Amino acid sequence: AGQLADTMGADDLAISRLNRAVALDVTNDTKAPVALAKSHMHAGRLAAGGRWWWRIARQQGHDVQAWSGLIVCALATHRTGLAWRALATMSAHGTPAQCRKIIAELWPHAICGQVASHAAEDRTESEQTPLSPLLSLAARACATLEKHAQRVPGQADTHYHLAVCYNAIGDNTSA
Repeated sequence: AGQLADTMGADDLAISRLNRAVALDVTNDTKAPVALAKSHMHAGRLAAGGRWWWRIARQQGHDVQAWSGLIVCALATHRTGLAWRALATMSAHGTPAQCRKIIAELWPHAICGQVASHAAEDRTESEQTPLSPLLSLAARACATLEKHAQRVPGQADTHYHLAVCYNAIGDNTSA
């Protein structure tokens, strides 16, 4: 039920149900904690997700997926020292190819949460209607391209892409 709620985007419900599943599990199975760690990542709560990956890694010391999840969450929250320590431990338990594969599989979970949390920040910062994640990215692209256009005013492609981004966010005058 928690995984279904997570799939449907009901983050708080998913986390609540998965917390209950973890509390009820007496077999030390890692399915519910892994699902809970991923749910936290989907919700943009990467530090909480990292703490769950850490619990799983401590409990199942050889679990390459748990160490990979900890690495992803640590890197996404700018805790590079922790990521390096987790990488050293993970490398002792898996082949380099296996480690790369699992890390690559877990990154989309972190990115999903980061996009969702940035969209939520944009909604709280603006008094207008909520922006979709793509409109939020286009608005940020406008700011970046504006800075680049000021530094290098003779780049036609910069001005073209700036106009496209302004058009995408509905600012036709600036476009």
